[in-house]
Amino acid sequence: MTGTFDREPTSTSIPVFVINGFLESGKTQFMKFTMQQEYFQDDRPTLLVLCEEGEEEYDEKLLKRTNTHLAVIEDQKEMTVERLHELELVYDPGRVLIEWNGIWNQDELEIPENWFVNQVVTLFDTSTMDLYLKNMKSLMGPMLRHSELVLCNRADDIPMDTLGEYHFPIENDGQQCRDCI
Repeated sequence: MTGTFDREPTSTSIPVFVINGFLESGKTQFMKFTMQQEYFQDDRPTLLVLCEEGEEEYDEKLLKRTNTHLAVIEDQKEMTVERLHELELVYDPGRVLIEWNGIWNQDELEIPENWFVNQVVTLFDTSTMDLYLKNMKSLMGPMLRHSELVLCNRADDIPMDTLGEYHFPIENDGQQCRDCI
């Protein structure tokens, strides 16, 4: 059995997009923006698994317009292969979006065998990056390990030299990351 993040897609595989970050990092806002883009439209339903509820919420009209079904799983013990398979049977998704809880260890994510992780995107609220690096580094590593894209938002008031200091730890932990913005 291959690892969750190492699976190769087949013609019948369901792609999974994992969006992770700590609470209030901008995950929901990023997802809402992405869901509305023309390039992200699909004829098949989308399953959106929400692992924590922050300040931003998903509008029912947006979900309906984008043929997206929302499933909330707020306890990591309930985030099982069996539960995800049940959701697959109910919604028959063409793809799955997982808004991952940043406090959960991403290395523990398990998905059904016919799913594959297509992309991992990590978001950080740069205004609290010092806090993350000093107190939550052990959670950042698993978050960044498989990230293809890291978005550091809310950085307008951060001095450029401080932003430069953040780049190395992110790049070091996110070795598969192609882009750090």
